[in-house]
Amino acid sequence: MARTRVEIADGELQAAVAGPRGLATAYVRRITRQIENRARLYAPVNTGNLRGSITSAVVSRGLTVSGTVGTPVHYAVYVHEGTRPHEILPRTPGGVLTWKAGPGSGENRAGPRLYARRTFHPGTRPQPFLRRAMDDVLAAE
Repeated sequence: MARTRVEIADGELQAAVAGPRGLATAYVRRITRQIENRARLYAPVNTGNLRGSITSAVVSRGLTVSGTVGTPVHYAVYVHEGTRPHEILPRTPGGVLTWKAGPGSGENRAGPRLYARRTFHPGTRPQPFLRRAMDDVLAAE
């Protein structure tokens, strides 16, 4: 009688699937890179800081491989998710708000300097560039 025995070492199987050069890791790395590139295309641009800050990372722990795409820019969440209408008050009680009006950005605006004790911001619409990038890449898979 002939017999065959096959043994698969857990460590070798894990490395072949989810290790740094494993199949699952390569797949997640490819998808994550595609999402990162698409997010850069979809990110709104004023100064280019948000678009330039988008990064990705792939981590494998055991048989779990995860990829993340994001940005450390503090205002990214407000761009992505939008904001509700809200009141803006001076930082110091009794203080005054000041800003430059007109087209452009920050102090480079061409309009006059305005002053107010308070103002109301109408809110901003969401621009979900990360979610849109992920949905588009995964739909094409």
